[in-house]
Amino acid sequence: MEKSPKWNVTDTSYGPHLTRVRTEAGEEGEQVDDNREPDLPGELTPRRRYMLRNTLAALGIALVPAEIAEEPRQGFLSDRTATIESNQGEFAPERAPVPVPRPQLSETSVAPVEAVVEFMSEPERRIEGYAATWTIPYDQVLFVDNTNRPVGTVPLSVVYEEQRTKDNGEPFLYANTSGYGGGLDFPKDGIPGEWLRATREKLSEQYPDTTIGDQYNVIQSFLAALREDDEPVLIEKIKSGEITTVEGIVRYFADKPVVGAEDYSRLEYVYEKIEFPDYIPQRVQEELRRLVPGLAAQESKFNNGLTSSAGAKGIFQFMPATWSGVDETNPGLGMKPEEIISLKKQVEGAGQHFGNIYRELHSAIHDETQATVRSWYESEEAYEAYFLAPLMVTAYNVGGSRMAEAVEAFVAAHPSLTDAPDNLATFFALTDFAKESKAGRLAEFDTAGASYYPKVEGAAAVFTPQP
Repeated sequence: MEKSPKWNVTDTSYGPHLTRVRTEAGEEGEQVDDNREPDLPGELTPRRRYMLRNTLAALGIALVPAEIAEEPRQGFLSDRTATIESNQGEFAPERAPVPVPRPQLSETSVAPVEAVVEFMSEPERRIEGYAATWTIPYDQVLFVDNTNRPVGTVPLSVVYEEQRTKDNGEPFLYANTSGYGGGLDFPKDGIPGEWLRATREKLSEQYPDTTIGDQYNVIQSFLAALREDDEPVLIEKIKSGEITTVEGIVRYFADKPVVGAEDYSRLEYVYEKIEFPDYIPQRVQEELRRLVPGLAAQESKFNNGLTSSAGAKGIFQFMPATWSGVDETNPGLGMKPEEIISLKKQVEGAGQHFGNIYRELHSAIHDETQATVRSWYESEEAYEAYFLAPLMVTAYNVGGSRMAEAVEAFVAAHPSLTDAPDNLATFFALTDFAKESKAGRLAEFDTAGASYYPKVEGAAAVFTPQP
């Protein structure tokens, strides 16, 4: 009879840590009230036609592609994505739906069919898993539940022994391993799906009331760091075991002094010296300042010498075309092409670039749509903190015009939205909607775009200085 392995559970800052117990024998243990007669088709204004098209697209009705772009939008950003390593493996299950109450809808609606929004009851959970990825050691895998809350970590060294049978019927003991050889000897072809599946099964046994979702590891971040030939000190700190988490890699770069402002570390300079245009609301500026250290960590790990495969450069990973756009819209800055690698200029440009994003969003999103979204929140401050600031951060990654299109489509699909929570749940409902949409430019809005803001929030929770 096969013995069930035993496990020890130790509480840590990011959830329980599981280790297998060996026996003495050595076994591994968001209201529209419009009752008027509808206008005739020939009386549709461009504005109403635009809103109608968005509604139809949200309902999955095919539209003529050439007519979609009735309202041209100006784009400032090059499309790019930034991700934290996720090794889902062959046996990764689909995310289970979050069991939260449906909102109450008004009896009147401008659309015969309206999608129902299910809001996350605890939206901060979506951030927790990403925050934990910065602090897990490189030799462990972090598992999260279907809301992205950490469940626990499992060492790569765990071996699962399974009784199997050869083709000739002979039984044998099979060792299911991750392929990890200890130290920096990482699995050559990634963590095997078989090992991940077995680990997920064990966690499901340990936590039967929890749906195990994704898993994260930081192997790729360490492999990239070990290729930083111009950072021998960093490499030595990793090889000696002094740095074992991605937080350690980030702090190595973030603690470096700023050229031309040596009294400041890179982290201090980004947090204290970034300035935003006065036309951005003060509450939004406060949120952006809090989030910018997390954005820099997410974009470059504070490595100002980083150039991505797409050509993005510096601590904020500016594309050359975006850098030129900042200069053209803010001629007083004098943003020379060669200054793209200056950290001081990057910080100055990032602040002004958020001004460009703010103006782009407000010119592309109709006034009626903005008023509708504001009506979902109890105060202007809540709207700015829980919707506008996250919208701008996401636009930094996927572009302002795409996020404006997402807002228009979401409001068109949910014209009678009521009982929207005064927290991040409404914004997450927007990004989830955009991720599932196939209309227009939203067809390119994927998981990386939807997860960008919570990843930045998670990084800010770790790196933003506490007042």
